[in-house]
Amino acid sequence: MRKRKYWLWLVLCAILLVALMLPNSFSRGTHNVAREGMAPVQGLLASASFRVKSAYRAIRGWGGLPDENKKLSEQVVMLQNRVNELESLAGENTHLRQQLGFRGKSPNRMVACEVIGRDISGWWQTVRLARGSRHGIQVNQAVVTADGLVGRVSVVSPRTADVLLISDPSCLVHAELEGRGSYGVLHGKGPSVNGDILCRMDLINKAMLIREKTTVRTSGLGGIFPPDVLIGYVTHVDRDHSGLYQEAEVLPAVDLSELNFVFVIVEVAGNPNLAVEEVP
Repeated sequence: MRKRKYWLWLVLCAILLVALMLPNSFSRGTHNVAREGMAPVQGLLASASFRVKSAYRAIRGWGGLPDENKKLSEQVVMLQNRVNELESLAGENTHLRQQLGFRGKSPNRMVACEVIGRDISGWWQTVRLARGSRHGIQVNQAVVTADGLVGRVSVVSPRTADVLLISDPSCLVHAELEGRGSYGVLHGKGPSVNGDILCRMDLINKAMLIREKTTVRTSGLGGIFPPDVLIGYVTHVDRDHSGLYQEAEVLPAVDLSELNFVFVIVEVAGNPNLAVEEVP
């Protein structure tokens, strides 16, 4: 059996040698037949080789995916932080332009101040400004923003000033209900359980009809706050314990928890007695 296989291989090899040694004119046909016969086998081998190479590349790629994903994630985080920073700067610029535009339109002379400290978590609700007596700021001057009343100056040093916010119970403001011709005294309610910053307006005429969202402004009485400065809006009305007056809960127009930039009114228009010389 083995001898037969051996002679068979010898015969096949001899035929192959003879075919290769034939002239081109005779061997071309033989070569074509061989190529046609081998084409399916070569196609299968090429396809298998391509799949093996593709699988190898994929396996190598998978090995580097964790590092690549980590780098991509870090880049996404960096880009998102940059976008947030740019959005924050754009918001701050818009806010500052609004505030500076407000100062330009106001008839009062004001000193722009940056808020550098705050204490609105306890009973005494104050913020600290980066300007003081060297800049013309004195005790009991009104503090405002473009949105409305903030409070009054309570303590002054040469380069800083503390502001007592209208949310503090000891900050009293003579107020008026817009369109109602009714007056009262507004003061802070102190810290609330749910964190809301609210004020209360007392001593309102009990016969006055007051609706929610009624605007509350300064009356100009008392000699500290100039008239017609927006304070806030009525959220609730009730009778006081004596039944002789009404009291209104007022939501400040200014977000007192987000103060970054304010104005101290150092001179009220038409009132030279409140003029203060600003020191550079």
